[in-house]
Amino acid sequence: MKKHSLFKVLGITFLIFVILSWVIPTGSFSSGEFTKDAVTPLGLFDILLYPAATVSYQAFAITGITILFIGGLYGVLNKFGFLSKMVEGTVKKIGDKKKLFLGLITLGMILLSSFTNQTLTLFIAIPFLIAVILSLGFNRITAFFATFGAMLVGGISSVTNHGVEAYQTQGVNFMEYFFDVKLGKTFLYSFILLVVTAVAYMIFVQLTSKIEKKTEKKTTKKTTKTSKTKTAKNTKEEKKEEIIIPLYDNKAKEKKKIACAVVCMILLLVICVFASFSWSSLGIKVFDDIHNNILNFKIGNFAIFANILGSISAIGYWSQYEVMVAIFAFLLIIKLVYKISWKEGYEAFVSGVKEILPVALIVVLSNILLYTASSLSTSTIFATIANFIIGLSKHFHVFIVSAISLIGSPVYSTFPYLLNAIYDPMKALYSSKLPIIAIITQSIYGFAMMIFPTSAVLMMGLQYLEISYKEWFKKAWRILLILFIIIMILLLVFNKMI
Repeated sequence: MKKHSLFKVLGITFLIFVILSWVIPTGSFSSGEFTKDAVTPLGLFDILLYPAATVSYQAFAITGITILFIGGLYGVLNKFGFLSKMVEGTVKKIGDKKKLFLGLITLGMILLSSFTNQTLTLFIAIPFLIAVILSLGFNRITAFFATFGAMLVGGISSVTNHGVEAYQTQGVNFMEYFFDVKLGKTFLYSFILLVVTAVAYMIFVQLTSKIEKKTEKKTTKKTTKTSKTKTAKNTKEEKKEEIIIPLYDNKAKEKKKIACAVVCMILLLVICVFASFSWSSLGIKVFDDIHNNILNFKIGNFAIFANILGSISAIGYWSQYEVMVAIFAFLLIIKLVYKISWKEGYEAFVSGVKEILPVALIVVLSNILLYTASSLSTSTIFATIANFIIGLSKHFHVFIVSAISLIGSPVYSTFPYLLNAIYDPMKALYSSKLPIIAIITQSIYGFAMMIFPTSAVLMMGLQYLEISYKEWFKKAWRILLILFIIIMILLLVFNKMI
């Protein structure tokens, strides 16, 4: 398997976008009216400029750095035997209930993704889960399906639609912000979509998952030239079948009690997910009030907690910066409790960072079309394509909005940017259909993120498990087709109900 195949796929995707910029004129919408502009081609210098600019752009770079921190975290857990004991203990407790465990992990990832939208934060747990799944005997594709794939399925029916990324600090509900559609109008339909897609996906994972048996090499005292050749071939085959688990070394077994490490790891995940969830987007302001009361508490004229704690965000407003601080605090506790030297801790952290570096880089580069399209101007080739699709019918149709969302998703690979690109014509032309439009855009965007190489979660998982893009499609095309049919049928039904 070629290590850089995913980077090639992403590069080809970018070149296709460059070629289209030479063919399709740009345009823009204003109050539903389309204005056609000139063709604005990307040149040779742009082909070099935009990848470099994407990597250095702060909003994307911080995501990559967060992934590196998670890699460093597992480097420490692995080096000092904490991870191997956690994994081996979990595998022992699972016993023969391997399929049940796989199903529970798949369901859990779908639900957490759908209700929290915290895909990057959930990545804190994924290296551990994948180590367990692979140790149970499942293959890499099954491990992907149960973790990264499950998160992508949860994204098809994001039930809460709360704000993340650039809009998180405002506590925004996506649909209310762009389409004036409150959560109550879409919750039931999103929940139905969640249940149906989750059931279909879980059945698929259970039917396709197989526990691989390791082959044992048999040797005899008498060897001939032919037998030596066969033995050499068998050895090569065994090496191919050997399972290599990312960020995990089951030989690292230093004699340390892991109770404190396990508790801290669970707390780290729970705190990061809980504090990153935008509670205010659901109308829950209690954490905002607590935060304000604590920071505004004064002794005389001195705001004691505000000065001691510094710039700490309220629960519900945590960004990737706070997540990294939490990881650092976890590592500091581990160092103090287990008396790990700074040198040993640093070396272990760096080893994890080095191993996960390709994953961080592919995730950052997956934003290349988003950065390019957002940097050029308000006049884009996507608007021209969207206008053409809208012109295919004088009336609203589920397929029209679905096609626009599907084409826009690989370009605007972060959901609020997709909504920002399409909300003007949608609100102006189909104002009475905004609730169903909100559901269409969410579900089609979520589905698109399972296909296109500009999907950060998809590329993260494939790179982490060293699965080629071709291999992914070869194994996943059936469930992708099933999910697409389910989504379209439900959208047509919802259109009649809303």
